[in-house]
Parts: sequence; structure tokens; C-alpha cells
Amino acid sequence: MAPAAEPNRTVLEAAITNYAAQYCRNPPIAIIGGVFWWNVLSDSLKARSIYDCMDYVAGFTSSSQPLIELEKSMIAEAPIAVSSSRALIETIQDSGRSGPVFHIPNATDSAMFATSRPRWRPDGGRRLVIGYIGAIEDWFDADLVIALARRRPEWRFELTGNVGPAHDELRSRKNRPANIECFGEVPFERLRESMARIDVGIIPFVDNALTRHTNPVKIYEFLAAGRLVVSVPLGELEQFGDAVLPASGAAEFEAAIERAKNLLTESDCRKRQYLAVPHTWEARAGLWNGVIQMAAIASGEA
Repeated sequence: MAPAAEPNRTVLEAAITNYAAQYCRNPPIAIIGGVFWWNVLSDSLKARSIYDCMDYVAGFTSSSQPLIELEKSMIAEAPIAVSSSRALIETIQDSGRSGPVFHIPNATDSAMFATSRPRWRPDGGRRLVIGYIGAIEDWFDADLVIALARRRPEWRFELTGNVGPAHDELRSRKNRPANIECFGEVPFERLRESMARIDVGIIPFVDNALTRHTNPVKIYEFLAAGRLVVSVPLGELEQFGDAVLPASGAAEFEAAIERAKNLLTESDCRKRQYLAVPHTWEARAGLWNGVIQMAAIASGEA
């Protein structure tokens, strides 16, 4: 990823400015999720902007140095910033930013996942299904999952999400253990089907700056479905208590999943679903509405 270069920058800036002038009755508030948009906004739009900082940009292997430098300018200059994780907020504040930074975590469509229940039972009849839903890119620890699958060939591992080029060992059926199934990216409305097959959720990330700053959407999806989650240690997950079992390495993941097998009752699932109740997109929209109103007031337009 890199900032827009001339003459593309000039063309894009003119197009955005003209669109705002033609279709916006009042001066618009610009919510910017992609850093590369910062250098194509006019000064007047920058003055009424909100930086939606969803990830640690410098942690992506695809982020160019010019893009990282552009984000530094954006963090310093955007009137308001919003971040999905507390670690990101700390990093933004440590950069010397003087303006406000608001915490709006990720969330989920609770109703979509609420009817799904684990189907494994101690009396047998069905293999335990361990599942992951999300992008399988360089932040995903494929070596961990493969080692775990080899330790427990009687378990089935279902990975739903696009498998990036960093993980050729998972892309080819002949290269991965037979008990790992990769379904690729599926439409959002079909994720309920994917979740319905999963008994225990996993978040097997590598430990790096990107993952230490993340607030993973999948935790809210797993909890909405009542799933217990085994995850590498992530600060953002500590708030969910024993609904998330921390583990590092294949041996600890194996032990945690063994423990999870005893926590799949209807009552256990319901308790985890209660944790997801406040974390809906509707609730997050209410927080965003307040931030947008504050931006309007700050720009003198409210």
C-alpha cells in the first residue's frame, strides 16, 4: 500500500470536492478508514475529518514507508481519531497527538449467530470440530494449527477465510494434514453455516505488533454463537474472562481444547452469549453518531 501519486492525487481530490459540493447540503464530515485517502482530501475536508484507525498500519508487511509517514501526519492533524483497540489508542497518544481519541471496538450481528450451538457430545458420534473464521494472512500462525492437527488427528479443523500467498502449506490439500479443511472466503450470510459446524473457536495469531494492537471481530462472532475460544494471549480478550482460554504453542492449545470439551453445555453457551449482548453493530452506531455530532460541533456546523 502506498499514497496516491500525482496526477492521480489531484484528480481524486477534485472528484471528492466536487461530489461533496454537489450532493451534500451541509459541509460533510469525512470519516477516513484508509490512510491513502488523507493526501487526496482538500484542506477544508481535512479540517472536518475523523480518522477511523482500525489497525496498526506499520504492522502490515504491505505498508510502504511513505504510507507509514502519511499516517503519522494524519494522526497529528485529524481533528478527531477513533480506534478499535486500547493498544492502538495508547500508541496514537504516545505519538504526541493532542486531539481526542475515542474507543469504539468491533462488534457483531448477534442475531445472526445466536441460534448456532456446538454439536459435539462426550458420548461420541461426531468428531470435535475446531474452527477459525477470518482472513488467513501472514498474521495467522499456520505452523501452530498444522502442529496441533498432527497432534490430534481425530479432531477436525475447519478454516473459513481467504488463504493468502504467505500460507502455501494450507492452500494445497496435499501439503496440509488430512484433518484440516480450508473453505476459502464465503459470503457473510453463509457464516452462520460455518459457525454451526464449529464446536470450539480458535484465534491462532503470530505474536507481532500488528496482532498486539488488534481487536478481532471474530471474538464477538464466537461469543454471539456461545462458543468457547482458545486464543493466543491478546490484551483485548482479557475482558471476556474464562470465555477465552489463553494458550501459546500447540501443546497449550491442545490442553485448552481438551478443557473446552467440558464447557459446551447449553448453560455454558448461554453465559458466553450474554457477554456478546452489548457488542452489537447497532450499539457501535450509537457511539459513532455521538462522535460525528462532536465533529460537527467542533467544525462549527452543528
